[in-house]
Amino acid sequence: MKRFLKGTIVTLSFVMGLSVVSVPLAYGFKEKNVVYKDRNMTEEISHIKTNYSVNKNGQTYGILSDSVYIEDNPRLVAVIGDNGREGYVYFEEFIAGPETREEARKMREDLEAGRYVPKSINVYEADGKTVIDTFTETIPDAYADIYK
Repeated sequence: MKRFLKGTIVTLSFVMGLSVVSVPLAYGFKEKNVVYKDRNMTEEISHIKTNYSVNKNGQTYGILSDSVYIEDNPRLVAVIGDNGREGYVYFEEFIAGPETREEARKMREDLEAGRYVPKSINVYEADGKTVIDTFTETIPDAYADIYK
């Protein structure tokens, strides 16, 4: 019985010791999400960390970065509104486009037929609440002649 107990304690100690060492090592070497610049997947694109200003509501605001990572952009993006007011639009609204193939097909048909109505979104003060202007999307260059 003593021998069994001693063997069990040694085995448990070994397993516990191994866990204490291996778990932190595994976490430290875990793979990170990576985006590559080239087809050979050899050149990584790095995050562009910018220290944006933060409003009272905890929202970041500033100029849109040229990052590939969405989380590297501010929540409120700086724009000049339709009436020349400088302010901010919500990033999600600013980059929003068609969500389905059917919506994309309809948008393209409307653009080609000259019946597309550009979307307008609110422009806010840095607080993200006070509306000061609107921002109307620009018609893609390929279709600009239709609207002249």
